Amino acid sequence: MNIPALLDVLTGLAAVLLALFGCAGIGDPLLGPVLAPGGARNRLGLAAAIGISVFLALCGVMELFSVASPAAGGAFLAVGCLLWVRRHAVPALRRRAPFPAGPGSPLAALSAAKPPVSPTVSPAAWAVLLAAALACLLLVANSAHWHFGNRDDAQGYLVLYTRIVELGAMGADPFLYRRFEAGLGGGTYLYLLHAWPMGIEGIRVMDIGLGLFLLAALMAPGLWEAQEADRRRGWPAAIGATALLLAVAFAPGVNMTPEIIAMGMFLALLRLAVRLAEGTGGWRRAPLLGLLVFALACVKTTFLIPAAAVVGVTYLVLLLRERSARNLVEPIAAALFCLALMAPWMLVSFRAVGTAFFPVLGIGKLSPAEVAGFASPSDFLKSSVRIGLIMALPLWMGLRSLRRGLPAPALAAALLPFACTAVFILLQAKYTVAGYRYGYAGACAVFLFYLTAWLREPGGRAERRVVAPLLLAVGLNVSVYFIVAPGYAADTFHGGFLYRALVGVPPDQTEEALRDRREALRRMQAAVPAGAPLLVRVDLPYVLDFRRNTILAMDWPGLIGPGQGPPAIDSPTNWRAYLRASGVRFLAYSYGDRAGTAASGMEQQLARSESLWQRTLLSRTLGVQAVLAVLQETEAILHDDGVRCVIDLGPPG
Repeated sequence: MNIPALLDVLTGLAAVLLALFGCAGIGDPLLGPVLAPGGARNRLGLAAAIGISVFLALCGVMELFSVASPAAGGAFLAVGCLLWVRRHAVPALRRRAPFPAGPGSPLAALSAAKPPVSPTVSPAAWAVLLAAALACLLLVANSAHWHFGNRDDAQGYLVLYTRIVELGAMGADPFLYRRFEAGLGGGTYLYLLHAWPMGIEGIRVMDIGLGLFLLAALMAPGLWEAQEADRRRGWPAAIGATALLLAVAFAPGVNMTPEIIAMGMFLALLRLAVRLAEGTGGWRRAPLLGLLVFALACVKTTFLIPAAAVVGVTYLVLLLRERSARNLVEPIAAALFCLALMAPWMLVSFRAVGTAFFPVLGIGKLSPAEVAGFASPSDFLKSSVRIGLIMALPLWMGLRSLRRGLPAPALAAALLPFACTAVFILLQAKYTVAGYRYGYAGACAVFLFYLTAWLREPGGRAERRVVAPLLLAVGLNVSVYFIVAPGYAADTFHGGFLYRALVGVPPDQTEEALRDRREALRRMQAAVPAGAPLLVRVDLPYVLDFRRNTILAMDWPGLIGPGQGPPAIDSPTNWRAYLRASGVRFLAYSYGDRAGTAASGMEQQLARSESLWQRTLLSRTLGVQAVLAVLQETEAILHDDGVRCVIDLGPPG
């Protein structure tokens, strides 16, 4: 029995729950201007989303001054839990109430999500609900002990996380493409959102676990309302839980970027936008809106335009209803607040690569290949159809509402599906690689929002005949994509504790093999003088000691570098001169496995790729690795264990 993995599972589940309530404790006091006192059921999910946004804002300051640490996440959650206890638990104890269930209590919201048990409940519905809930719990448990075998993570995102833990900031590594290609780059900081120190193996739970619980908390109030007026004897909760499971389990992610948390944050923005459209504008509500838009842009740049579309529709409806100055003041104030929160992140980026926010505010020193060209017609069509299937139910509900006529405050909810669908599909034209993946999380958030709204309605037989095929189409679309493209759809399973226990572990990814690789890399690093900069192109750079040496990691070599950027022509002479001029003398290279990127596989990808960005990534990587192979033969070698070596380029001059 793998005792360390089981302990990771238990501590991971506890960490997720503490993170949810800790963030809710921070965000709950800020919801006063938006939610009425009687809206206790609505508060947990939105409060947690606001709390996560506040944490990201604080992380920007910590990144700017290099003072971040795992203790920061624990301290943040401790303060949040204390605030929740002070606001809800203490008053309840003074009233001698068994549970804190006052207005705005996160526990009240959680207990409100529990469906009532009655003699009319369908056993089949409860069986489906329990099965879905158990599957969700197993999915979270699977992610609580993770093995990162993906080169995106091993050579990019885990390097960033290790920098935060050991150095206090992600920093400005001039060779690490993913640090700045990701825009503001705040997503990595979400893996610090745990109440106690966690090893690398345990941090994946903070996306899959916290993201799933956040989505559940946001859906629970609507599902509870559906259960109260249940005409289907328990099926609303069963359908909602099943849809949530499918949305999270089959998310087409290929690395550890926080897709599931981003999905929950976008769902929170939708709920907030609809609530704002039902009220009247004013500057007091602006910080909440600015916080959520900032957080979405900080976590995933791809959410910035969809978030702007949601905000635009919301205030268009408010202005159509009432042309007043306050309906103009609020979005302007929200935008200014959002920019203020982005400022620390943008300053760090501008200092390093010459652009405050790639690619929104320019490309700076980064390669223009990522934003050049358009998706091929076949890729655009396939991705658009998949996104369209997910959006079919929201579109049908919006069209139905517009045809029936509706009060002005509800107009935003009817228009949002059309605006979001248009943005998601238009963006597919610019995603030259894995477009469906980039649009999926936003589309699923919209789908879950409108599914919950539909389940609250009584719904006759005719409507169920329309909706049932739509739900089936979404389920087939998501699950079939998992089967035909497992490389883009299985990252919520692969590497997890339960998956590996059931399917097996590749020989090179066993605990013993990974430990041997870590020890070999540390021995390699020991050959370099302490304090000297070390440029690495190795399989697991995140296991190196970042305090002993200044580690410079090349994830996609040749795309980014100090000064005016790397040589345009990949030749040993050019690269040697460039590295020495950049202050790099020692270079580590895993030549035994080409740093986890076999040349034959990359050449095959290069031959069939239609994306300029992907062809640039692959061709530059192949070119630079060919240069490293030559330098290995021509330069002095400090260390060589038959798999990896350290090259000494010599003193300057």
